[in-house]
Amino acid sequence: MGCGASRSCQYEVMQQWDSAEKTIEVHKLKQKPVIKRSGWKTVRVFVSSTFRDFHAERELLVKEVFPDLRAWCAKRRLHLVDCDLRWGVPKDTTTENTLRTCLGELDRCYADNHAFSFEHDKDLEEFKQTEPERCGWIPGLSEVPRGLVKDYRWIFGLSVTEMEIMHGAYRKDNPNSLFAIRDESFLETLPESYKKDFVDINPIASEKTKMLKEMLHSRFPDERVFKYSCKFAGIDADTGKVDLDGLQDQFSKEVSIR
Repeated sequence: MGCGASRSCQYEVMQQWDSAEKTIEVHKLKQKPVIKRSGWKTVRVFVSSTFRDFHAERELLVKEVFPDLRAWCAKRRLHLVDCDLRWGVPKDTTTENTLRTCLGELDRCYADNHAFSFEHDKDLEEFKQTEPERCGWIPGLSEVPRGLVKDYRWIFGLSVTEMEIMHGAYRKDNPNSLFAIRDESFLETLPESYKKDFVDINPIASEKTKMLKEMLHSRFPDERVFKYSCKFAGIDADTGKVDLDGLQDQFSKEVSIR
C-alpha cells in the first residue's frame, strides 16, 4: 500500500482515523474493584510493536523486565504470562490465522485480567509499544476475510500494529495500556547500512506514525504515553541484530514502575 504526494498521504491517513474514531466505544473500560480470592490467578501482558526495529526492546522485556515482574507476581500467587508473537505465529500460516492470533491474544487478556484486579493498583493487561518510523504490515482488502472484519471491526488502511492498539486499548480507553515511543533522534546514531530496518520506505509510513502518536497523546493521559531515548551500540554477536544503549535508563524503569 502506498500513496503519491505528501498531501495525498496525509488525506488518506486522516480518512483511516476518521473511520477508526467511529468505532470508539462510548463507555470507558472500568477496572473492577479488588476482590478476595483463593488460589493462583493468571494475568497476561501483551507486547505490541513492529518486529524488525524493536528487537532490542523486546529482548530487554523478555530477559530482564518480565522475570522481575514475574517474581513480584509469584509472591502474590499470580502467574504472569507475557505474549510475544515473534514466536507465536508460524511462517506458513494463513493471513486470517495470523490476524486472528494477534487480536485473539488481546481477547484472552481481557478475559483473564478483567475478572480480577491487582492489589495496590498493579493491574496488567497490555503493554503497547509504538514505532518511530515503521508502520508495519498493512493488509489489503482481499487479505482480510469478511468474518474477521465483522468480528473485530477491521479498519482498512490501518496496519496490524495499529489494529492491535485499536482493539486492545484505543476503542475502550483501556486503563491498563501503556505506550512507549522511541525518540526519533536515535536514527542520528544509526549507521546508514542499518537504517533500512528502522525507516519504512512506504511513503505513507511517516504520516501514519505521526498521526498515531498524535492520537495516542489526545486519547490517553500523559503518564501512559512516554518517550524514551537510546542510541546505537553495535551489533549483538548472538543475534546479528542492532543493539541499543540506554534502554535500561528510562525504557526499562518506566515499564517496571507502571
